[in-house]
Amino acid sequence: MPYVRDNYIKKAQHIREVYLAVKEEDIPDTRIVRQVFPKFHIFISYRQWMNVKNMKVNRSETVDTSQMILFG
Repeated sequence: MPYVRDNYIKKAQHIREVYLAVKEEDIPDTRIVRQVFPKFHIFISYRQWMNVKNMKVNRSETVDTSQMILFG
């Protein structure tokens, strides 16, 4: 588990992106957690997945790389 909140948010965003890419109507979440996530080197339990899936994402918490480019 990441120690810094920003890293946790990045990890959760990555997991959600993978989920949205592979989710189809007839594929249950349990199969995605058990068989698809390990292909992307995501090793989490179903309970952790439900925490990530139900996490509310605030606009202020999302990491915007385009804004970082302006100052870098």
